[in-house]
Amino acid sequence: MIPTMSRFQKLTLFIMALGCWPVAAMAQQLGQGQDVGISIWRVLGSLFFCLLLSAAAIFLIKRKYPSLNFGALQGKNTQSRIHLIDQLSLSPQRAIYLVEIDGRNYAVAFSASSAHILPVEAKPEPAMSEDDAV
Repeated sequence: MIPTMSRFQKLTLFIMALGCWPVAAMAQQLGQGQDVGISIWRVLGSLFFCLLLSAAAIFLIKRKYPSLNFGALQGKNTQSRIHLIDQLSLSPQRAIYLVEIDGRNYAVAFSASSAHILPVEAKPEPAMSEDDAV
């Protein structure tokens, strides 16, 4: 049993078959074609126009989205304000992260349905007694 084809499928198949038709006899050999007459100035002008257009696009993107970090693309040393200090996976759906944001530490607890952020106080250094110093 042959499945029926829609008109669109038949037309697509016909166009694909035309694309496979051998047309090598219509091709010219290299060097026998006519001069196209494109000036080098026209090519250079097109190149300059494309470069100008891309520079304008970059300028507009930087102006519209100033928060994008283009410094990292240019190899500049950009300091991140957020650093991951440590992480602990409690189960496949639960984890605790210790994060430093602007010099302050936070514990971030994730579960499948929620997230909690708790500020973490720095643990004070134990004071050295005179006996420990010696």
